[in-house]
Amino acid sequence: MVALFAADYGLGSIADHDVTKEELLDKMKEKYTSIIQSKPVAEQNTPQWKEERLERLTSSNFGKVCRLRDTTNRYNTVKSILYTAWSGNAATMYGHDQESVSEDMYKDFISKNYVGASIKEINHPGLLAIDESPELAASPDGIATVDCPTLPPKILLEYKNPKSLVDKRLSVNDAIDTIPNFPLQMAGNKYTLKKSHPFYYQIQGALKATKLSLCHLVLRGYNSIAVVDVPFDHIFYEAQAAKLRVFYFNYILPELAHPLFQYGGIRDCLGVDPDEFVSSCGAL
Repeated sequence: MVALFAADYGLGSIADHDVTKEELLDKMKEKYTSIIQSKPVAEQNTPQWKEERLERLTSSNFGKVCRLRDTTNRYNTVKSILYTAWSGNAATMYGHDQESVSEDMYKDFISKNYVGASIKEINHPGLLAIDESPELAASPDGIATVDCPTLPPKILLEYKNPKSLVDKRLSVNDAIDTIPNFPLQMAGNKYTLKKSHPFYYQIQGALKATKLSLCHLVLRGYNSIAVVDVPFDHIFYEAQAAKLRVFYFNYILPELAHPLFQYGGIRDCLGVDPDEFVSSCGAL
């Protein structure tokens, strides 16, 4: 039996529903093999897409996981990833509804700011697993095919449409000046994305999944737009990937293989080495 985290810090009857570590590892191997053998779906927001997202650690959660302190109880993080009942609010609905507007504004921005440039097409991929770590994945907003001598032929797109800026009539520049934790900052006369912000972790994961070298973060404020270059940062990604894999194999996969949350808790860290576990599965 392994140590348990409980929501109320009391074990209660949780242990009665657990299995031995050896049995759990066998279940984890079976579950992991099944996950990586399934092909992620191309269409977003379908039941299958939602199910497969839950079985992997997706880039929208990379910042949440990587910024955890060593002393932080993992219970709430596992709960938010696997068991959240939240289906959005007015702000997220606004952001989603505005993506097509952001796409049109992005096309216009490229044609006006890059001589002779044009967007040939924008595709909307579904869930993309990272080849060497298929337990990690991303669902990009779009991939633009670009005709421009000074830009890569394909660019990852990430749209952010914060409703709060529109409600408060704040332009992107106003937000940078007045909101301390705003994701963007100025470097000279150029917008940059803060590396400490969760958006940066999300975009790096999506760049890895798509095998692209550049993302354009399209962030809109009141009557304003910022198109921010975010290149792939290999060193940053690899450092975070190690943390993500440890979290997945020691907290997410055990809960997927033999859930305990319904009984009031989750397991403490199993001490599983990701590479050794994958090798023992004989699945990759």
